Amino acid sequence: MECEHLILEAEAQLARRIALSLYVAKPRPLWQQAVPGMFLVEFLRRTHWIRRFQETYLSPRRRALAGAPVPPNERPLHDLLAEHYRRLLAAAGDDFAALVRAAYGERAAYEDFLRRLERVEEAADPAEAQRVRETRARHARELFQD
Repeated sequence: MECEHLILEAEAQLARRIALSLYVAKPRPLWQQAVPGMFLVEFLRRTHWIRRFQETYLSPRRRALAGAPVPPNERPLHDLLAEHYRRLLAAAGDDFAALVRAAYGERAAYEDFLRRLERVEEAADPAEAQRVRETRARHARELFQD
Protein backbone atom coordinates (compact mmCIF):
# COMPACT_ATOMS: atom_id res chain seq x y z
CA MET A 1 0.00 0.00 0.00
CA GLU A 2 2.85 2.39 0.84
CA CYS A 3 4.42 1.92 -2.59
CA GLU A 4 1.08 2.55 -4.33
CA HIS A 5 0.69 5.75 -2.33
CA LEU A 6 4.16 6.93 -3.39
CA ILE A 7 3.33 6.23 -7.03
CA LEU A 8 -0.04 8.02 -6.96
CA GLU A 9 1.43 11.01 -5.13
CA ALA A 10 4.23 11.32 -7.71
CA GLU A 11 1.72 10.99 -10.58
CA ALA A 12 -0.44 13.72 -8.98
CA GLN A 13 2.57 16.04 -8.68
CA LEU A 14 3.52 15.39 -12.31
CA ALA A 15 -0.08 16.01 -13.40
CA ARG A 16 -0.02 19.34 -11.59
CA ARG A 17 3.27 20.33 -13.22
CA ILE A 18 1.92 19.43 -16.66
CA ALA A 19 -1.33 21.30 -16.00
CA LEU A 20 0.52 24.42 -14.87
CA SER A 21 2.79 24.34 -17.92
CA LEU A 22 -0.25 24.06 -20.19
CA TYR A 23 -2.25 26.73 -18.36
CA VAL A 24 0.57 29.28 -18.27
CA ALA A 25 1.10 28.86 -22.02
CA LYS A 26 -2.50 29.86 -22.78
CA PRO A 27 -2.76 33.50 -23.83
CA ARG A 28 -4.79 35.74 -21.52
CA PRO A 29 -6.78 38.77 -22.70
CA LEU A 30 -5.22 42.11 -21.71
CA TRP A 31 -8.51 43.41 -20.33
CA GLN A 32 -8.27 40.85 -17.53
CA GLN A 33 -5.21 42.62 -16.18
CA ALA A 34 -6.98 45.98 -16.14
CA VAL A 35 -10.10 44.93 -14.25
CA PRO A 36 -9.66 45.21 -10.47
CA GLY A 37 -10.12 41.91 -8.69
CA MET A 38 -9.84 39.88 -11.89
CA PHE A 39 -6.73 38.19 -10.50
CA LEU A 40 -8.98 36.46 -7.94
CA VAL A 41 -11.35 35.21 -10.63
CA GLU A 42 -8.37 34.07 -12.69
CA PHE A 43 -6.88 32.27 -9.67
CA LEU A 44 -10.15 30.42 -9.04
CA ARG A 45 -10.47 29.54 -12.73
CA ARG A 46 -6.90 28.25 -12.84
CA THR A 47 -7.36 26.19 -9.68
CA HIS A 48 -10.54 24.60 -11.04
CA TRP A 49 -8.92 23.88 -14.43
CA ILE A 50 -5.86 22.30 -12.82
CA ARG A 51 -8.00 20.07 -10.58
CA ARG A 52 -10.06 18.93 -13.57
CA PHE A 53 -6.90 18.22 -15.55
CA GLN A 54 -5.41 16.24 -12.66
CA GLU A 55 -8.54 14.11 -12.32
CA THR A 56 -8.58 13.39 -16.05
CA TYR A 57 -4.86 12.58 -16.01
CA LEU A 58 -5.00 10.42 -12.87
CA SER A 59 -8.16 8.47 -13.68
CA PRO A 60 -6.56 5.92 -16.07
CA ARG A 61 -3.50 5.71 -13.81
CA ARG A 62 -5.60 4.81 -10.78
CA ARG A 63 -7.44 2.14 -12.77
CA ALA A 64 -4.17 0.67 -14.06
CA LEU A 65 -2.62 0.63 -10.59
CA ALA A 66 -5.72 -1.02 -9.11
CA GLY A 67 -6.09 -3.49 -11.99
CA ALA A 68 -9.65 -2.32 -12.62
CA PRO A 69 -11.43 -3.26 -15.87
CA VAL A 70 -11.34 -0.69 -18.67
CA PRO A 71 -13.24 -0.06 -21.91
CA PRO A 72 -11.59 -1.43 -25.08
CA ASN A 73 -10.67 2.04 -26.37
CA GLU A 74 -8.52 2.65 -23.25
CA ARG A 75 -6.83 -0.76 -23.39
CA PRO A 76 -3.46 0.27 -24.93
CA LEU A 77 -2.93 3.03 -22.35
CA HIS A 78 -4.07 0.77 -19.52
CA ASP A 79 -1.73 -2.05 -20.58
CA LEU A 80 1.28 0.28 -20.85
CA LEU A 81 0.57 1.89 -17.47
CA ALA A 82 -0.06 -1.51 -15.83
CA GLU A 83 3.30 -2.77 -17.12
CA HIS A 84 4.99 0.39 -15.79
CA TYR A 85 3.35 0.07 -12.37
CA ARG A 86 4.22 -3.63 -12.13
CA ARG A 87 7.87 -2.67 -12.65
CA LEU A 88 7.66 0.05 -10.02
CA LEU A 89 5.88 -2.18 -7.49
CA ALA A 90 8.52 -4.90 -7.96
CA ALA A 91 11.34 -2.41 -7.35
CA ALA A 92 12.71 -1.45 -3.96
CA GLY A 93 12.97 2.16 -2.85
CA ASP A 94 12.00 4.70 -0.23
CA ASP A 95 10.63 7.31 -2.64
CA PHE A 96 9.34 7.54 -6.19
CA ALA A 97 12.69 8.52 -7.68
CA ALA A 98 14.35 5.48 -6.07
CA LEU A 99 11.58 3.22 -7.38
CA VAL A 100 12.01 4.53 -10.94
CA ARG A 101 15.81 4.25 -10.80
CA ALA A 102 15.55 0.69 -9.47
CA ALA A 103 12.88 -0.33 -11.99
CA TYR A 104 14.46 1.19 -15.09
CA GLY A 105 18.15 1.29 -14.24
CA GLU A 106 19.01 4.20 -16.48
CA ARG A 107 17.30 7.33 -17.72
CA ALA A 108 17.23 6.16 -21.34
CA ALA A 109 15.01 3.20 -20.45
CA TYR A 110 12.60 5.44 -18.53
CA GLU A 111 12.55 7.96 -21.39
CA ASP A 112 11.72 5.08 -23.75
CA PHE A 113 8.67 4.35 -21.58
CA LEU A 114 7.72 8.06 -21.71
CA ARG A 115 7.96 8.05 -25.54
CA ARG A 116 5.74 4.95 -25.73
CA LEU A 117 3.31 6.64 -23.35
CA GLU A 118 3.25 9.74 -25.53
CA ARG A 119 2.40 7.65 -28.61
CA VAL A 120 -0.48 5.94 -26.79
CA GLU A 121 -1.93 9.10 -25.22
CA GLU A 122 -3.88 11.34 -27.52
CA ALA A 123 -2.79 14.96 -27.83
CA ALA A 124 -5.29 17.29 -29.45
CA ASP A 125 -2.81 20.12 -29.96
CA PRO A 126 0.81 19.66 -31.17
CA ALA A 127 1.97 22.61 -29.04
CA GLU A 128 0.31 21.03 -26.01
CA ALA A 129 2.00 17.72 -26.76
CA GLN A 130 5.36 19.51 -26.94
CA ARG A 131 4.85 21.15 -23.51
CA VAL A 132 3.85 17.79 -22.01
CA ARG A 133 6.95 16.20 -23.57
CA GLU A 134 9.21 18.93 -22.15
CA THR A 135 7.68 18.66 -18.67
CA ARG A 136 8.10 14.89 -18.65
CA ALA A 137 11.69 15.22 -19.88
CA ARG A 138 12.48 17.62 -17.01
CA HIS A 139 10.81 15.15 -14.66
CA ALA A 140 12.99 12.29 -15.97
CA ARG A 141 16.16 14.40 -15.58
CA GLU A 142 15.19 15.20 -12.00
CA LEU A 143 14.51 11.55 -11.18
CA PHE A 144 17.90 10.42 -12.47
CA GLN A 145 19.72 13.61 -11.38
CA ASP A 146 22.06 13.95 -14.31
